Amino acid sequence: MQTRSHWALTLVFSLAMGATITVPVLLFYGIGQFKIMDLVGQQRALEMFALCFGSVSVAMIVLSPLQGVITDTSFAGRKKRRLWALLGSIFGSVSLAAFAQVDSIQWLFVFWLASVFCYGICSSSLSALLADTLNKTGYSKSPAMLGITIPVVIMCISIVIFALLADSTIAIKLVALIVVQLTAIVTALLFIPRIIGDAQHSQEVVSVQTKTPFQRVQSYQHYRIVLLSKLLINLAISGTSVLSLFYVQRLALSQTAVFELNAMLAIGIIVLVISGAVAIHYSEKYAKQKPFLILGASLFATAMLGYAFADNLVLIVISSVLSQAGLGIIQAIGNALVYRSLPTSRHFARDIAIIDSTKHLSSSLIHFAAAAIVLVGVQLLGNDGYDFYFICLGVITLLYACVICFVQELPEKST
Repeated sequence: MQTRSHWALTLVFSLAMGATITVPVLLFYGIGQFKIMDLVGQQRALEMFALCFGSVSVAMIVLSPLQGVITDTSFAGRKKRRLWALLGSIFGSVSLAAFAQVDSIQWLFVFWLASVFCYGICSSSLSALLADTLNKTGYSKSPAMLGITIPVVIMCISIVIFALLADSTIAIKLVALIVVQLTAIVTALLFIPRIIGDAQHSQEVVSVQTKTPFQRVQSYQHYRIVLLSKLLINLAISGTSVLSLFYVQRLALSQTAVFELNAMLAIGIIVLVISGAVAIHYSEKYAKQKPFLILGASLFATAMLGYAFADNLVLIVISSVLSQAGLGIIQAIGNALVYRSLPTSRHFARDIAIIDSTKHLSSSLIHFAAAAIVLVGVQLLGNDGYDFYFICLGVITLLYACVICFVQELPEKST
């Protein structure tokens, strides 16, 4: 039975990590696109967005592992990790405020990169702190639960930004995002040490004699397989960041209508939570991960095909629901898989950061190629090109499912 400390720990880490991850997510998946559209116009928006997004992602391929190395060496220790999580949030807020005021693509790139790097320091510190805590408490379900609770936090903030502030300027949306993120991180950081202390010194900590340890596959060969799988699925997920532009191009929606549509589709987080929770339950019950990850990949690939042929809002909504169902499983079980694949506690932050860098690598690859893929689609199929683009994302997702077949399953539970 899960303890109060377990659930409290999951809640505060969800709040802190979710609010931190929300900033680059919203920059990549909506706000950044429209900021660029304001600067260069709709005709050049996809080209310049792909260039800026790809450039930031390329830079973060190097900077992201560096964040982990710094966290493991210079900022080790819980107090210092909490301090740098706070400092990363503060400097990220300053960078984001500057991003809101830029009037050129060059400065937009500079402050976009600064924001992502600073919030990355915050996220890296929190991830290492979580891994240390899991190693000591044996709370095996926390990573899987975070795989679905963090997206809930992201979606809730997205609803606030996209729905309640749909008619507001980009600058006001970013200021609101800064306030929400800072409030969330400060609140969480105040409670994290207290909860960890209670978990370690009270009877709620599972005793050495009775606990089921948080099992890790301590092999870098297995870690590399997981790393490849994360690269592939992040390629597919990163590709969906052009959905806002897709809505404008295929459905001829206005900027306000796109924000409202994104807010409406964010309600699909309910599907993500349900599918993720069900997957967690049965994955723990049967000590199986691969079948659920393959199922999630199949649902997500089907959603990509749905987007490819969608020409009305009904098909868009159906595809969105399928993608949320697939992502719920992939993120919940996949997040647990990452933490179970960390080979050594000496390099928790570094190894997590390297896996996180696959998000930036995949983003750079997919977005440098996005315009070209759409153009090829136009040449091959004679329409807007997005159908070919989403078919490619579906194929990448199926490749992810193939790689998952080589992942090592958890040991069977003893009875």
